[in-house]
Amino acid sequence: MPKTRLVNEILFLSIMLAVGTLLLPIAIYATGTLVFGAFEGGYWQFFGGLMRRMVGGNFWSWFLVLSPYLTIQAIRLTFFAARRVAAPATDES
Repeated sequence: MPKTRLVNEILFLSIMLAVGTLLLPIAIYATGTLVFGAFEGGYWQFFGGLMRRMVGGNFWSWFLVLSPYLTIQAIRLTFFAARRVAAPATDES
């Protein structure tokens, strides 16, 4: 069972990394274009800059790419904590 859970978590992390790397920059670029106007250099320059920063180890670019995974993990942790608090106390005396 723990091995299956680990494999599932690695698969989930991989999917969320793909979402953060491929889909999130598109959404950010589209929103920025609508709000602020066209980005000088277009989407590919925006995307390339993000990837260069990631390879360079920039904290904020990694935070951006990992944000879908971190958000879902925070939600999961919140529900886990809520279940623990709401669970009836067992009388061990």
